[in-house]
Amino acid sequence: MENDLKSYYYLKIWVKKEHYNRLETILGVKPSKEDEGLYDVTWWEYCIEAEHYADEDCIQYNSKGEIVYMPENWQEPIDFIEHFLSILDGKYEQLKEIGIERDDISVWYLYAYDGQCNMEFSPEDMYALGKEGIALCISCWDIHDYEADEYDENGKLIIDEKQEINN
Repeated sequence: MENDLKSYYYLKIWVKKEHYNRLETILGVKPSKEDEGLYDVTWWEYCIEAEHYADEDCIQYNSKGEIVYMPENWQEPIDFIEHFLSILDGKYEQLKEIGIERDDISVWYLYAYDGQCNMEFSPEDMYALGKEGIALCISCWDIHDYEADEYDENGKLIIDEKQEINN
């Protein structure tokens, strides 16, 4: 069974165009997209993509705690907050030298779900983000909203040219 449920984890930094390429050197990771060069200030983004699973596709255990079922393509959950904070660790002064303050940095969790959307974050992760002054942003969407014929792949409503819109 192919899994359409995905999570996207982003480290985003609001940066002046003239410093965009320096972030790769400072942080030691390549951005997920190139600077489009349209604006003087833009988002530098580093993304991790991971599959997640509906409840029936999760690892299942017996009463002794032994695994009785594991999906073929199972991926361990990613501690994206710890990962992104480790990339930033010790680099805040260098970022400040090129005009990036901590409130220019955010961690994003984009989550496609089927049925119900639940998430939980540890107090330690929340404390670590808060201590560094970094925002956590979450965006969720129901995959069924985008499977209907009236929506495109970006979730935008497709309007038939013959159809009138009543305001």
